Amino acid sequence: MANIVRKQLNKQMFTICIEGNIGSGKSSSLKHLSDKYHNVITHCEPMDRWVNLRHNMIEMLYKDLNRNAFSFEHFSQLTRLEMFANSYETTDHDKHIRLMERSIYSARHCFTQNLFNSGNLSKPEFIIIDEWFKRLSAKPCLKADLIIYLRTSPQTVLQRIQNRSRNEEMQIPIKKEKKPKKKTAKKPKTAKK
Repeated sequence: MANIVRKQLNKQMFTICIEGNIGSGKSSSLKHLSDKYHNVITHCEPMDRWVNLRHNMIEMLYKDLNRNAFSFEHFSQLTRLEMFANSYETTDHDKHIRLMERSIYSARHCFTQNLFNSGNLSKPEFIIIDEWFKRLSAKPCLKADLIIYLRTSPQTVLQRIQNRSRNEEMQIPIKKEKKPKKKTAKKPKTAKK
């Protein structure tokens, strides 16, 4: 860990996190940038770790959010920490930019917060994840220098999810917006004689 802190203090890595919804184009953006620039290290979300932890954590998450949200979010934090740490292990000293798919910030402020607000994380579970986040985000070596958010319409995201047909993503509940009911004019009440 001391090596990571020393490298960050020397500012040898500039960290860019690409954020966005599932299907917003994060992985495609990372690939495009890494193909275009030679001095970048790219880290996609560790889907292989999430689906191969002797269990498919993503599938379990979508099947039963209430039961599996804490386990998944806790493991997600660990794997994101590993992504940061692994980027310092590179022997290629020409790479000065670290491109990350998502970050500990969206994990905490989007996913964990939403799971808590929707009742899928208990207060103690939320506090545990939040305490880990506070410790991790206080480390200079884990800070993002730039966050890019890819804004994508729900229709585009849904189409991309359906096109790539990942088993785990087929479990995602898609809530369709309810169209407001048309108000019908009520007949005025007439007085009885």
